[in-house]
Amino acid sequence: MELAKVRKSFGLSQNDIVKITGLSKSMVSMIDKGERQLNSESEQLLVDYLHRKPKADITAMIDYLVIRVKTLNYKKFINEVLKIPDYYFEQGQSGGNGYPFRVEYGEIKVFYHNENIDMGARIEFKGGACRLFETFLEEQNRTWQDFLKDVINYSFEATRINGVDDPIEARKFLKFKRLDIALDERFNEKGFIRFNFYEKDLEQAFRRNIPVEDVQEIFGFKNRYEIRLKDDKAFQVIEDFVGWEKTPETLYDLGVGIIMDYLQVFDETGRPDRSWYEVFGQGKKYKFITQPKIESLEKRRAWFDRQLKRNLYIEARISRETGRSYVEELISEYDPDDEDEKIIRRDVERIKNRDFEHEARSTPEGQAFLKALGK
Repeated sequence: MELAKVRKSFGLSQNDIVKITGLSKSMVSMIDKGERQLNSESEQLLVDYLHRKPKADITAMIDYLVIRVKTLNYKKFINEVLKIPDYYFEQGQSGGNGYPFRVEYGEIKVFYHNENIDMGARIEFKGGACRLFETFLEEQNRTWQDFLKDVINYSFEATRINGVDDPIEARKFLKFKRLDIALDERFNEKGFIRFNFYEKDLEQAFRRNIPVEDVQEIFGFKNRYEIRLKDDKAFQVIEDFVGWEKTPETLYDLGVGIIMDYLQVFDETGRPDRSWYEVFGQGKKYKFITQPKIESLEKRRAWFDRQLKRNLYIEARISRETGRSYVEELISEYDPDDEDEKIIRRDVERIKNRDFEHEARSTPEGQAFLKALGK
């Protein structure tokens, strides 16, 4: 077994291998580098861990979703993206969440502003609203993945200029303010493990004032594992869910991957607890991006816009008033490598071509020229 390749493909760290096999960290490091071989006993422990399949009956669902779009035409979003006739919605007595107005259909609420484009519209689905919207999705022959992909596509359509997409403006237009993923473990009389994180059967029994046994029989609820995501983390998970840049992942795999990355349970020997991992099985851990991926001009500038704009503004003001630029000094100290130069040449050429196309599209002659070029 090539430990390094297997380990990385399952998103495991060397420390994870230490905990699974009981080997020392130095030994795992040597095996990872190919300097030593993994013994048969340790290899079997690792194989058993990676092949572990879920034994619990678990369903995954979206249980809370908040979307903000920079538009004053909230009815267009309702009709074209929610695909619910806007006349189904009734005017609320007041707004909420800082908005002066709202409309609602059942528990689906749309807060909107009639002047402030930055606030735009806020679409809120709490638990009951999610279940209500699922009935519409079923009638529309859509899934949550289809709907969320339509939301992202809408942001590109709303910010498209002369047929050209602008990912930076699209990202400014749209925010996923909150996403809650719920994993429900169904009740099983032969269940081998119970958790007190959130016992859904007890919660429902208390809420409905009926015996817990009746809840288990009627609804099948047992445990609830909730994951609450906001802003950039919610956006990243939704992009992976709909397959925006790669093969889409299931909501179940995303939820379990997040739990497995953030929460580890060990038995009395210090190894990963077998009964805990048998609830979910063992798949890839989910990693959030904490640093920007410099893959494109748009992504790099979007990260600048989200993370650095305020600090760059402050530094620019200080530079003007003191005559000394900290940013320029910092840049002058950096020694670019070949990869940096390659990225610079690529993006400079791309910007020049884009500017040329924008200018050409402004005249009939330029449009004809671009058409001849197949652009």
